[in-house]
Amino acid sequence: MLRIGFVGSGLIAWAHALGLKAMIDGGVLEASIVAVHDADQRRADRFIEAVGAPDAAAVGDAAAVAARADAVFVCTPTSAHRSAVDEALAAGRAVFCEKPLDRDLARATALVEAVTAAGVSSQSGLVLRSAPVFRTLRDLVATGTLGEPMAAIFRDDQYFPIQGTYASQWRADVGQAGGGCLIEHSIHDVDILRFCFGEVDRLAACTANHAGHEAIEDLASVSMRSPQGSRPT
Repeated sequence: MLRIGFVGSGLIAWAHALGLKAMIDGGVLEASIVAVHDADQRRADRFIEAVGAPDAAAVGDAAAVAARADAVFVCTPTSAHRSAVDEALAAGRAVFCEKPLDRDLARATALVEAVTAAGVSSQSGLVLRSAPVFRTLRDLVATGTLGEPMAAIFRDDQYFPIQGTYASQWRADVGQAGGGCLIEHSIHDVDILRFCFGEVDRLAACTANHAGHEAIEDLASVSMRSPQGSRPT
């Protein structure tokens, strides 16, 4: 029985937990959610009830989650990822860390290096690579079925995620999020374009801020080039 713990119990944690619950109930996965930590104790309690995890305990910190679990899902605001991952690594636990890994490239690279050095099983939250539509597109590009790709235009619209479904004010705080739409959401888009069309050797970008949250861009226009021969295999 795989014991799973969650650090953070917001919207994306619910999505992962409900997916896990469906696999458990369907006999695909032999596992149980055993521990949850959130800075808001009431939110952790609601999470346990909502995802149907009666055996789970709401615990006081990330270390307590790692002590109880075999695998830890890190679903906190971005600035708290590293400390939660470190607790999982200290306990030798497998770790799933939501994207973006950290607030900037240097911190994200350091996190990856720490996980690699620990030698534990790990995944990041760039889950769209598993979507059938993108895997099919990648195969079509790789096999040349549609000929040589000339250009791909990718547009992604999303309401500013501090309202409605998200209700996550931390995304308006650059100290916690690291940036706005490009790092927080469109990191998925950049990942899918690399996945389908290959690595990038040239990039140009501009961003804009209309909502007025300091250093939190809400519009990004990015142009990327993949060199000939860098197609996915």
